[in-house]
Amino acid sequence: MNGAGISLVRHLPHTGEREGTRILRVNREAAGRAGRAVGEVPTGNGGRAVVNIASIPGVVPAARPAAYAAAEAGPIGFGAGPDQLTVNTLATGIVRTPILSEDASRIGVPAEEIFAGQVRPVAVGRPPTAAGIGALTGFLPGPGARGFSGETAKVTGGRTTAPSDFSAASAAAVRAGAAR
Repeated sequence: MNGAGISLVRHLPHTGEREGTRILRVNREAAGRAGRAVGEVPTGNGGRAVVNIASIPGVVPAARPAAYAAAEAGPIGFGAGPDQLTVNTLATGIVRTPILSEDASRIGVPAEEIFAGQVRPVAVGRPPTAAGIGALTGFLPGPGARGFSGETAKVTGGRTTAPSDFSAASAAAVRAGAAR
C-alpha cells in the first residue's frame, strides 16, 4: 500500500517552482518506488499487488490546487504490472486526517470550515472515512480482487457527480495563498 504524499493547497499562480516540483516528485515518485519494491517480491502467494492512495483532484482536476492535482494524477497513471502484479488506485475525496488539520492551520482557516464546505456537495451526504478506505485497501491485494488491475476507484461518496462548492473556506484559502 502506498499512501505516501504531501499536500499543497494553493492556487497555481501562488505556487513557487520549488514547491510545485517538490509535490510532483514526492507524490509521483512514491508510486513508482512502491511498484518497484513490490515487483521484486516472489509471486508464490498467487500474485503481488500495489494499492496507491491518491486524491480526487488527480482524476477530476481542481483549479485552485493545480500543482496538487497534477501530482495526484501521477499515482493514477500507474496501471497493471507484469508477472501477476496488480496496481490499483483509490482516489479519495475529503477525509478527516492530520493533513487536513495541517493544511487548515497553514492557510489560517478552521479545519471544520474546510471539511463542511467539501462535504456539502457529497451526494450521499457523508464523506469517506479512513476506516472505509482502509477496508478497501485491505481488499484490493487479496484473492477476491485478483481480476482488478489498472483501475482507479473514486472513493468520494459521490462527490464527483455533484457540482463543486468552492465555499467561503476555499475562497479564504485562495486569499491566504495570495497573501504569501
